[in-house]
Amino acid sequence: MHEPACGAVLTSSYGGYGPTLLWFPDEAPRAQGDHEIHPMDSLDQKTIDALREALLAERESLVETAKTSAESRKPVTLDQQSVGRLSRMDALQMQSMAVASDRRRQVRLQRIETALGRIEDGEFGYCVICGYEIEEGRLKNDPATPSCITCASAQ
Repeated sequence: MHEPACGAVLTSSYGGYGPTLLWFPDEAPRAQGDHEIHPMDSLDQKTIDALREALLAERESLVETAKTSAESRKPVTLDQQSVGRLSRMDALQMQSMAVASDRRRQVRLQRIETALGRIEDGEFGYCVICGYEIEEGRLKNDPATPSCITCASAQ
């Protein structure tokens, strides 16, 4: 971790792949724009543990769904003798939808893994864009969310 001359601490989020956050650990809360820096005291360990459990349960559910839907993502056989033209078109469309669904599932799994990593690193609950605290209600709605409402609205 690098400490700049101003006393702020630079930390890297997303396991080193995300933006670098600037944090002033010894300062009192201060306002900047629409944000206010506070020590992370609104999320107690019990809440973090509950959110971790929710993330783990969702991850397990997504992995199970991926296993059961693997058959529908396989390439479609285009045997014109056994299947009619409309049936082939329907099969291709269903396969395409299954592949798209799998991509969304993989993105969600990646967000969950990243959030679990932030919990382990002690960075959970802080916006990866601005470094300020993410609202507890937002985290309870989606524990894998990486950004505060202000930064999410700006994107």
